[in-house]
Amino acid sequence: GSPILAGVLAYIDCELHEEHDAGDHTIAVGLVKALEIHDEVRGPLLFFRGRYGDFRQPD
Repeated sequence: GSPILAGVLAYIDCELHEEHDAGDHTIAVGLVKALEIHDEVRGPLLFFRGRYGDFRQPD
């Protein structure tokens, strides 16, 4: 299988099944070979103004 990044909440390992041209993009359709979802609870990831962060509750 493919390498799995440390700390991920889930991963899907796929084999390329089909490719479709979509203008200036290519749509890849994968056949799922492995899937795992970890039970660890984390908040959503935020991407804003070119940076990653997280949501915080106001004090």
